[in-house]
Amino acid sequence: MNNRVFYKHILLLLAIIVSILCLGYILVNSRAIPIPLQKTNNPLANMFLSSTYNWEKKSLWSASPEVVSSILWDYRCLDTIIMFSILFLVAMLAPSIMEDIGYRLSIGYGVSNTIVKTTTKIIVLLLLVIGVSVIIHGHMVLGGFQGGGFIAILVLLLAIVFGRKVLDRIGWSLEKVLRYYVLSMLLLLLIAFAIPVASLVSGVRGYIMQNQWKPWAPLGFGYSLNLYFLEILYSGALLFFNIFSGLAVILCLSILVYTLTCGREGGYSD
Repeated sequence: MNNRVFYKHILLLLAIIVSILCLGYILVNSRAIPIPLQKTNNPLANMFLSSTYNWEKKSLWSASPEVVSSILWDYRCLDTIIMFSILFLVAMLAPSIMEDIGYRLSIGYGVSNTIVKTTTKIIVLLLLVIGVSVIIHGHMVLGGFQGGGFIAILVLLLAIVFGRKVLDRIGWSLEKVLRYYVLSMLLLLLIAFAIPVASLVSGVRGYIMQNQWKPWAPLGFGYSLNLYFLEILYSGALLFFNIFSGLAVILCLSILVYTLTCGREGGYSD
């Protein structure tokens, strides 16, 4: 790729980013998506809104302005763990099932259309930036599952447009993905059981997947990091849950992509 084409891609990417920012600014300031008044909410909604990010009453809060993440990881956390356990079983069983029935989806060596490849490069970059941003800020907007979905789509696009071998060139082998996936699940469980283990050692009460301290359970992950003049809100365990769950989603869906395109042993069916 010569410099002229490279600069064209950069300018196109900047134009897309500026367009997205302008559109977001217009939607926010024009109130195209109105926010309902709190008095119109039902009591359950008001309870969640008042307990997730209430600086004046921190005894029952989750320290996260993102209510959905608080509900998933604080209020119905065991359901979320069960969901990821099912996802884990799917990822582990898929290669064996696909091998047994002998199914192979041939994607070949990708497409030859230059426009499609160039557009895909831009989309892949955007998906990567958006996915990482959503995962890291999962305690403030959306969450790790959504961010992981963005990046998992990126892997599928690479396999379809540039061919399956591009995954091998970047070191995205099935065996390596499986190892990293198991590691991400173990780290997820480590964060989930950190507080009850610490409570047993210290002799106080603690719960599985506990995030912030409670009057009856004084241990917690904290909610902010003070760096001299800068205070960073990380909402305790929610940040780590979102990071590791995002990785789990990326790797799980990547396993399915690899299974469909390359088979269990990574061989090609061309």
